[in-house]
Amino acid sequence: MIPLRLSIQGIYSYQNKEEIDFQKLTQAQLFGIFGTTGSGKSTILEAISFALYGESERLNKKDNRGYNMMNLKSDRIFIDFEFASEEKTYRFVVNGKRNSRQFDQVGTLTRSAFARNNDEWLPIEAETAEEIIGLSYDNFKRTIIIPQGKFQDFLQLSDTDRTRMLREIFKLEKYELYNKAVSLEKKNQTEITRLETVINRMHEVTPEVLLQLENDIILLDQQLLEKEDTSRQKEKDIARLESLKILFDKITLQRKIVQDLHEKSVGFYEREQTLKEYESCLIDFKPLLDRKKEISENLESSTQNIRSKREAESQSKQDLKMAEDTFREISQEYNQRDTFLRKAAELELVIRLKSREINIAAFDERMNKGIAVCDQLRSSIRSMKDELAAKNVLLREIRDLRPDLNLLLKISEWFQKQQILSDDLKKQEAQFTDEQTLYTQIIQTKTDILKTTTLNPNQYSLEIPQLTDILRQDYIRLRKQIQENELARDKIIARHQLKDFAEKLVPGQPCPLCGSVHHPNIVDSGNVDYELKTAKQGIAVLEKEIQNLDKVIIRLENVEEQLIRQRKTQNTLTAQINQSHVLIDKHKAAFVWADYAQSTPAIIQQKIQEISTFDARTDLLNQEREAFETSITKEEQNLEKYLRTLDQIREQRHSEEVNFQAEYRSFQFISYDSLKLTENPRLEQLALEQKERFSKIEDLYQTSEQRIQRLRSNLSMLKGEISELEKQEKELTEKIVKINRQVNEKLSASAYTSLKIVEEILGLSLNIDTEKSVISLFKQQLHTANVTLAELESQVIGKKYDPEAFYHLQQELVLLRQEISEKTLQTGGLKKERDRLRNTLIEKAQLQQTLSEKMLRAEDIRTMKNMFSASGFVKYVSTIFLYNLCQAANDRFMKLTRGALSLEATDNNAFQVRDYLNNGQVRSVKTLSGGQTFQAALSLALSLADHVQQQAKSKQNFFFLDEGFGSQDKQSLRVIFETLKSLRKENRIVGVISHVEELQQEIGAYLQITNNPETGSKITTSWE
Repeated sequence: MIPLRLSIQGIYSYQNKEEIDFQKLTQAQLFGIFGTTGSGKSTILEAISFALYGESERLNKKDNRGYNMMNLKSDRIFIDFEFASEEKTYRFVVNGKRNSRQFDQVGTLTRSAFARNNDEWLPIEAETAEEIIGLSYDNFKRTIIIPQGKFQDFLQLSDTDRTRMLREIFKLEKYELYNKAVSLEKKNQTEITRLETVINRMHEVTPEVLLQLENDIILLDQQLLEKEDTSRQKEKDIARLESLKILFDKITLQRKIVQDLHEKSVGFYEREQTLKEYESCLIDFKPLLDRKKEISENLESSTQNIRSKREAESQSKQDLKMAEDTFREISQEYNQRDTFLRKAAELELVIRLKSREINIAAFDERMNKGIAVCDQLRSSIRSMKDELAAKNVLLREIRDLRPDLNLLLKISEWFQKQQILSDDLKKQEAQFTDEQTLYTQIIQTKTDILKTTTLNPNQYSLEIPQLTDILRQDYIRLRKQIQENELARDKIIARHQLKDFAEKLVPGQPCPLCGSVHHPNIVDSGNVDYELKTAKQGIAVLEKEIQNLDKVIIRLENVEEQLIRQRKTQNTLTAQINQSHVLIDKHKAAFVWADYAQSTPAIIQQKIQEISTFDARTDLLNQEREAFETSITKEEQNLEKYLRTLDQIREQRHSEEVNFQAEYRSFQFISYDSLKLTENPRLEQLALEQKERFSKIEDLYQTSEQRIQRLRSNLSMLKGEISELEKQEKELTEKIVKINRQVNEKLSASAYTSLKIVEEILGLSLNIDTEKSVISLFKQQLHTANVTLAELESQVIGKKYDPEAFYHLQQELVLLRQEISEKTLQTGGLKKERDRLRNTLIEKAQLQQTLSEKMLRAEDIRTMKNMFSASGFVKYVSTIFLYNLCQAANDRFMKLTRGALSLEATDNNAFQVRDYLNNGQVRSVKTLSGGQTFQAALSLALSLADHVQQQAKSKQNFFFLDEGFGSQDKQSLRVIFETLKSLRKENRIVGVISHVEELQQEIGAYLQITNNPETGSKITTSWE
């Protein structure tokens, strides 16, 4: 998470809206937030955390969080935080308002989340930022923004909580494999059970059963081949008889066809003759008769048209006369039509004048009411101004009585500092007592160690260097005794070797040393084995004493170092106690407020609380005064608005009166006074009647004129059409006479006695081509049938068909086919069973192989389940992660402690410290001093942030720290600051909150927060 911008208002000490542009600060990569105690430094971090997670470090939901977080002088709390995560920009907004009627009631603080898409903020579903950042609220406080009092959380967490934290941050739940192993075991066991069940069901399937089945199939196949050969022979005999039967059946059928065709031949002869007569009439008479019919129809149509046109001509003449008479009557009234429009306009003017009279009366009434309202407003304004003056006097009196808050705060701060100095002195004195007790315990440890030695108790009071010198002399003495004993042991070993050599000599054989074969005086070494054993035991006892002396000397030296450190610590505490007494005396001398010499912190606090009462009364009076001022201003604005409205009403009435008089004088055809009592609907009706009369006269005039023109044109057209039709009638009559003459000539030259016979023949309407085709086809069919019959009869000459023999042969074939079918089905069933057995045997072998593999897998899964049980693997992985964190943290921690200390992780995910100033011994982190604890926590926090950055694959990392710098000496502070500055090279952004002036001088980019009890906290940005 990289912060971009923060706006806050109404939260804790921030009364007014303050904005922080983090982008400028993060460009410096190392920036700070500085201010005095209570100025609002930590509020910035708390605002960010609350916006992201809805959680507050100081308050929970039971603490009436909304009311306690809101500034007491504000009626609204507002947080707007923008940040970047994984190259995306997000925004979280918090809003809350105070109940205007109940001061201590603050509504629910609403939180909204947005994501930037191009230049637009789109709302997203996110209750907290955990899904975006990838950290819970608790881990966010341990790795990104570390609030006051929480910096050492990770270092001092319990082993279980630390493991849980590592598991969450680094998503180690993927290593929680026990349930998966159990699931695999269940699935594998289910598969084993299934395989065993399936294999048990196959116990009857054996290779012997398969062999017997194959022998049965071979026997059936041989029988089936014999039956099929017999069947094929019978099929050939049946096919021959079937062919002969088909031939005789064809002959019988063909004879019937020939007979039927001969019976139809007479009718086709008559049909052929009729077709010839139809063709003759069609050629000689049909064109003349069709032409005659066409001309006759045209002649009749022309005659009818002439008759109808003459009737239309007569009617048109009558209509024209009537139209001309009507037009003359309408023309007289048409010339006077403008009078109707003028009367309608004056009737409408009467309505407008009546409306103007009503408007004038309404203006008069409004003016009277407006004057009364203005007088009432003037009186109300005077009364409110008097009350405002009284409020101002009372406000000045309260301000004069209010104590000086700055003075009281300084006195309260003096008392707080005095309490701090007293508490520090008590702590130092208690620590000095504890150190004295520890010193006594160390002396007792020294005595306990000396009791394990051979020293005289009178020597226990000697200094440890003197004691170690005495012990070292004993060490030298013991070492000399060991050397002497080792020489004696070597001599005994030599005697032991001579004894072994002598025992191996054989009489008569040469000696390996001298070559002699005679051995007169063989050496006698006595009980060499016992002496050698005794010598070795003596050396072992001396070596054990030396080892004990080494341990005692080392323990005494460690005690000496502890005593030296203890004396230094006591000297330091003594100096601090003396310094505290000096500071307390100096602080008491700084009390310069004589009027408050007898006051206590409780009295001062009471007076400060009384200021709140004064301020509350002042605020209430200010609010009342502002309310009066607002009301006066509003009423004065209303008065000015009403006066302007009155002037507008006067102008409108005057304009209405002028227009009324001008229009009243414009009447010519009617009287306004005689009609003003008439209701407006009646006047509108009269005006409408005049307009309709005007429109009606115009329409009638135009319609009559157009109708006369249309009738005249139609009459002229009818006359022309009648003339043309009479000419056409004459021409058609002449054509009919000519055609009749041609028909009679054709009839005289033909074999027909009358025209009626010809018309009957033509009435047949034969399709010549179709008739010819049908007749020709019939002749062809008859010829083909005779030829086919002759050919079929020639094929059966000398042949005979026996139906009974054919029937018996068919019955034998049916029975034979049934036997073949039964054999085939039997063979097929056996073959299917054989194939099934083969597949089953193969499947059985495969299942047995699979079962063996599953059994082996079950053993492997059982081993894995045991490994992963009780989150063992997750604990192991978290230990590795913690070990890596320690390794990375030690790069900084050893620098901060100047190589004196390093952090180590134990097998149960706890921390311990290796102390190189004490021979590399390990001890609990709880034994670290306050400054060392801060250094260890800082190193771990930076290392943890590094791992979180790697986990998120982020290019930049942000780290905010609010604690601990005041507990460091100048040299440690310098080392810490150099460490923080070096983080710039790691592309890390670090923000620190502190009041340490040395840090402020070193950091070039920082926010300076100042707090004023009247106006709240203010933020200024500094760049150097």
